[in-house]
Amino acid sequence: MPFMEQSQLSINLGRICDTMPGTTPIPAADYKYIEAVVPQFYCPSRRDAKSYDLVTPFVEKFGPYGARTDYAMSGGAAYTADVTLAGIDLTQPGIWACGNKTQMKEVTDGTSNTLFLGEKAMNPLRYKTGMDYGDRTPIAGYPEYYAAANSYVRFIARGTEHDSPSSCMACHDFGSAHAPGWNSVMTDGSIRVMSYTADMTILKAVASIAGNETATLEN
Repeated sequence: MPFMEQSQLSINLGRICDTMPGTTPIPAADYKYIEAVVPQFYCPSRRDAKSYDLVTPFVEKFGPYGARTDYAMSGGAAYTADVTLAGIDLTQPGIWACGNKTQMKEVTDGTSNTLFLGEKAMNPLRYKTGMDYGDRTPIAGYPEYYAAANSYVRFIARGTEHDSPSSCMACHDFGSAHAPGWNSVMTDGSIRVMSYTADMTILKAVASIAGNETATLEN
């Protein structure tokens, strides 16, 4: 946010998370920061850049509405024995790691070949309801709630997909409302459109920061 002319919003969201831990409701005077929209965080093909309803347990903490993001950081490459199950196991860490700040020197696979963030898969029937499990948390964050990260991070595990109502595991996957593929940003700042049918071995290679892979992802 400081690099997007949103320094004051960043400071206030940090203050809210740092000084009001746990389930303590924030003061109503701070609702304006929870509802503050950063337009660049929204995909215009999916929904308007506005604040949307919050549901339990977020409404009790932050008030009735919260700004969202349609993009998620890369948590890395993961594995699941059954693509119909929600659980996944991390196999190679990505640019995002819980509780850690990844330094550029740790991205030994090369910044142009390492996924930084991308569009997150969602249920199109839940774009605006606040009920999508991978989109319930406002951009303020909720460090004490273990499932909050589902709103900000995705993994390469089962594959990527076009948004669909039947996508109950979308909280782990990258995806998009766009038919051709999903937009992504590599760690060097370059932008790619990823195909839903891209080779999973290559996608997992670019999702990790230090897997020692030689795979290169082409546009």
